[in-house]
Amino acid sequence: MPASSVLVSILRAFPHSGIVRRAVSEIASRAPASMRECVVTLYNGQRMRVDLADYIGQQLAAEGSFERTMVETAMSHLRPGEAFIDVGSHMGFYSLVASKAVGPSGSVHAFEPGDKQHRLLVDNVGMNALGNVQVNKKGVSNKAGTATFVEGPSRNLGESYVQEGSQGGGPTIELVTLDDYCRERGITAIGAMKVDVEGLEEFVFQGAQDVLSRLRPRAIVYESVASHSAKFGSSPERVHAMLQRHGYSIRAFRHNAVVDMASCTPPAHDFIATLTEAAGPR
Repeated sequence: MPASSVLVSILRAFPHSGIVRRAVSEIASRAPASMRECVVTLYNGQRMRVDLADYIGQQLAAEGSFERTMVETAMSHLRPGEAFIDVGSHMGFYSLVASKAVGPSGSVHAFEPGDKQHRLLVDNVGMNALGNVQVNKKGVSNKAGTATFVEGPSRNLGESYVQEGSQGGGPTIELVTLDDYCRERGITAIGAMKVDVEGLEEFVFQGAQDVLSRLRPRAIVYESVASHSAKFGSSPERVHAMLQRHGYSIRAFRHNAVVDMASCTPPAHDFIATLTEAAGPR
C-alpha cells in the first residue's frame, strides 16, 4: 500500500482529530510528492489530487468535501450556460464542482497564482477532462499590474496572500481586475462567485464594479476575517457595505447553516451575498 494511502486511511479513521491532522501534516510536509500527494474521490464522483500536508487536502481526503454547505449553497445559484468566478481557487474544489453545475455550455474561471496550488489545480482540471474550466495563474485586485505572492505554511496553503511591492520575498505575479477580465472575454452572465483572498476582498470587489453593477451575479460566497483585512487597511464591515450598496443582502455561514450575521458570536468569517428583490431583476 502506498504511503499516501496509509495517511488517507488514518485521516478517514479519525476525521475530526486535530492531533491526527497535525501529525499527518508533519509527516507529509517532510515527504516527497509521491507520499505527500494522492488522488481522492469527491462526494460528487469527481477525482482530485490533494496535498496531505494541507488541512484542506486532509479534509478532502477524509470526507470527499470541504465547506460542503458553502459550496452547495453557491452551486444552487448557478444555471447551465452561466459563468462561475473562483478567485483564490487553491487546489480547485469549488471550480471542479462548479464545472458540473454550469455544464458544457457554461464556464468556470479559476484564479490561483501560487505555484504549488496552481500545479494541483491544473492537474485536477485535466484529470477530470474539464474543457469548460479556464485556469489563470494570476492574482485579482483593484488594478492591473504585478505584486508579490507570499506562500502560507505547508499546513495551510490557504493562508497564502498577495502583497504589493517586493515585501515577503516571494515570486512576482501578474494582477488583473475582474472587470477587465470579463470584458476581454465577453462574459455576460455570471451566476455566482467565490472569493477567498486572505484579506484582499475589498480590493477584488473594487476591481469588479462593472461586474457587480451590470453582470450582477446572484450569489457571492466569500471569506472576510478582521485580522486579515486589517493588514491591508480594510475590514469585513467595509466589504459588506460595498456589496450592500450594489443591492446585495449579506448572511453568514455558521455550523453548516446560513444565518443572520447578528446572531454570530464570535463574528463569522464566511459569508454569502445574494441579490435582494429590491435590487431589481437579474
